[in-house]
Amino acid sequence: MFRDDDGLRKVFDLRSPHQILEKLRWETTLIHAMLPQEPKVIFAAFNAAATAWHLTEWVIEVWDDLPIQAVSRENYRNDVVKRCPNLEICRQISVGWKHRVVKQRNDPAVQASHLIKLYVRVEDGKLIDGPPTRVERSPAIFVGTHHFELDAFFDRLVNFWTEELDRLRIDPSFAL
Repeated sequence: MFRDDDGLRKVFDLRSPHQILEKLRWETTLIHAMLPQEPKVIFAAFNAAATAWHLTEWVIEVWDDLPIQAVSRENYRNDVVKRCPNLEICRQISVGWKHRVVKQRNDPAVQASHLIKLYVRVEDGKLIDGPPTRVERSPAIFVGTHHFELDAFFDRLVNFWTEELDRLRIDPSFAL
């Protein structure tokens, strides 16, 4: 398993879906540590999105060894995206934004940007003229007008994959 046409292993010593989940947890911890000040947090978010999406591929790769299979191997990607729509966003980030040419069209509504919070002076419930007293910027993923703050977005993905590997009864000690 995980060998190319020349028989070379292509897994960088990662051997199981649980190890990939551990990688996603580590990347999510980096995101938490970098927010809100470190502008390079978007790099950590890109890596976490790729890991979350590619966990799907790891599950499919070990499909024949799973104790439980709720859907067919061919339908698993669609099933998992239906149950966790954030994975479709991860697919677009990790595949659609990384590669110049893709088979599946990108959704232009999915963007990485900043959520901006403006703090202003108020007296007796009325806005006082003047500049904001404070401005906070935090990176977020936008889908149209809806946004996901990075930490919460990836926390949900860690929770989903933790529950999914449990649901599929993938033994944490399983390794290729």
